[in-house]
Amino acid sequence: EVLSDDVSDAIVAVDNNTVSRTAFNGIFANNGDAGLLDIHIRGNTVSAPLDVVPASGLAVHGIEVNPLPEASTTCLNISGNTSAGNAASGGAGYRTRQRDPAVFRLERFTGSPTSAADVIAFLQAQNASGSGSATVQAGYTPVPNGGCRIVP
Repeated sequence: EVLSDDVSDAIVAVDNNTVSRTAFNGIFANNGDAGLLDIHIRGNTVSAPLDVVPASGLAVHGIEVNPLPEASTTCLNISGNTSAGNAASGGAGYRTRQRDPAVFRLERFTGSPTSAADVIAFLQAQNASGSGSATVQAGYTPVPNGGCRIVP
């Protein structure tokens, strides 16, 4: 779980892990307030979470990047993962949410910034296997390969 909030500035890599037997989302990232978060999620194997009906009533996803609807900026570099959501809860292997006024930058994305179907197709094409789910309000911001900051 990666949580960024307030005026934080974080660069995080979640690479080459095997994640299994989680109750809720396998890999989860959240960014809020005026936080800056550049997150790289690459080469992970995430098994379907175990919780079918969590107390929150929300679907349970394998990998979820969910900036809060606040003035945060998130940049996501995601590729080479195998991920499964808990299908019984409606969960997807990959879930992203772009909600106003948050800025959600998506590395290598070339589709329509306001199309959930394009974002889902991108998530599935970038990764080895897994279903996708996306929320779009104002739109994702495409950035080129290498557009998310890395640790110097």
